[in-house]
Amino acid sequence: MKKGYWIQGIGIVGGLASILAFLQSVFPGVLSGKWMFTRVNLPVFVLALLLGITSVAVFWLGRFVYSHHHHHILPSDARSIMNYMLKNRLLDKSKRLDLCLYTAETLVTPWRAELQAHGSELDIRLLVRRPETDSKKHKLAEGCLDTVQEIAKANPKLNIDVRFYSHDPLLRLQIYEGGSLTCLAGLYRYDADHPMHFVGAEQNSMMVLKESRLRDREIISAIQSRFEHQWQTSTALRAVIFDMDGVLVNSMRYHHQSWAEAFKKAGVKFEEEPFRSDIYRLEGTQGDATVKELYKKYTGALPDGEMTAEIEKNKDKIYLELSHQASPFPGIFELLSFLKKLEVPLAVVTGTPRPAAKKILDTLFPGIFNILVSGSDVTKGKPHPLPFLTALEKLHIGNHDQCLVIENAPMGVKSAVAADIPVYGLLVDSPLDPKQLLDEGAKRVFHSHANLQQTLSQIHFAQY
Repeated sequence: MKKGYWIQGIGIVGGLASILAFLQSVFPGVLSGKWMFTRVNLPVFVLALLLGITSVAVFWLGRFVYSHHHHHILPSDARSIMNYMLKNRLLDKSKRLDLCLYTAETLVTPWRAELQAHGSELDIRLLVRRPETDSKKHKLAEGCLDTVQEIAKANPKLNIDVRFYSHDPLLRLQIYEGGSLTCLAGLYRYDADHPMHFVGAEQNSMMVLKESRLRDREIISAIQSRFEHQWQTSTALRAVIFDMDGVLVNSMRYHHQSWAEAFKKAGVKFEEEPFRSDIYRLEGTQGDATVKELYKKYTGALPDGEMTAEIEKNKDKIYLELSHQASPFPGIFELLSFLKKLEVPLAVVTGTPRPAAKKILDTLFPGIFNILVSGSDVTKGKPHPLPFLTALEKLHIGNHDQCLVIENAPMGVKSAVAADIPVYGLLVDSPLDPKQLLDEGAKRVFHSHANLQQTLSQIHFAQY
């Protein structure tokens, strides 16, 4: 038995003795025994009071000693945690590992080799703060998530499930669940002057709690219930919204061609390469807005309503004749098939008029997309958020963080960001620079559908 128990036991015995002494003082003769007489020249009830006070003090001393011995405290740095994990073989004993972290560096930096070599199946649920909520740690968080993907790819026995929270972190948790349960718990330090308020967990300590210890069970139960609540309320991806031209189909060349012919018919002169870059830059905006901006740029004057309507009408007519030549990008069917197997709802948001957009989708992607929002369906096009807000409404998604947009144009990225939806950029056969998408708010930019699919395969998708 631990020494804390012994001290507490002495305190309890002393307390019982004080009660007996008190009874003897109140009811003389009721309790017999020479041990009850004292040579101390004090009334018996005073002795009982002193003995009682001493017993309480001894009991609480024992409780302190027991608690101090009972709760093992770890330094909160990643290396100390890993050493404790290895010494106690926590990974080998666990079937599931729940982590609640600010970023994932505690997991990926020192543990990478251990996780990649881990021999048994292990489910890892990882709660991390959404990277873009902290600009100072954005790159670190993104890099950590990339490493998590590499770990999962290197060891298929690991099932790593990632979700994101946006609120201030209160607890730093690692819960190893197997035959028995071990929990490492630490608090983030509050700093009113820091923009994130809760910082510096690595400078504090973590408490080691074990299910086998009676006093730890209630604490672990409370911690687990909090983790489950965070897990259920944190972001899980529920839908993906694609732009069509330049993302699903290699059709931007035909948009460029049809716009060029329509403007030439209107007598507008321009240089081919700058005009091509403008078409890719403005892709996704409504036709009349495109006409007005480019007409003014190349003529110096705004077109009247009749001219605007004529150029837009000619462009739509020419594109409808050319659109049958548009072909799906390599890798797009593999990406869509992967998402459909996960039963992830898919939508298309495009500035292309509905007849042309529907013709392409019905011909090349029959039955794949749940929702289509075209340029004909909204009063304001990209970069206004209305097209994506309309898609969210049709998808019945209230939490914008639970959706992801795939865009290839700055105006589309700007529209998604204005709708408060995370967006990835995709540039395939495009004259645009990735920086043009990143500057508008894209989280990452990919150059192939295969690389995009690899990233999406590591993101948790919630089911309806």
